[in-house]
Amino acid sequence: EEEDGDEETATHRNLQDLAESIKTNRKSARRAAKKQADQMLEASNKRFATLKAGDNVRIPLPDVDRGKTDHRNIMGVVMEENNGLFFLS
Repeated sequence: EEEDGDEETATHRNLQDLAESIKTNRKSARRAAKKQADQMLEASNKRFATLKAGDNVRIPLPDVDRGKTDHRNIMGVVMEENNGLFFLS
């Protein structure tokens, strides 16, 4: 009976260690994902300029949406911005 108690205690300890390990790994993954998101946002902000109303922009067209003689891009003018979305004319 004493061996059963020792086994049970060891199993309980192993489960606690496993739970702690999982918690630590999740925290580490959360920090890594946050760091990667920050890096992606920084790269995006460097790559794309801030737009304001009246700016001219080029909008690339996918190959499947244009004919052989159609232009690769169309021009647009930013009319307004609403929550990060731009309305073009």
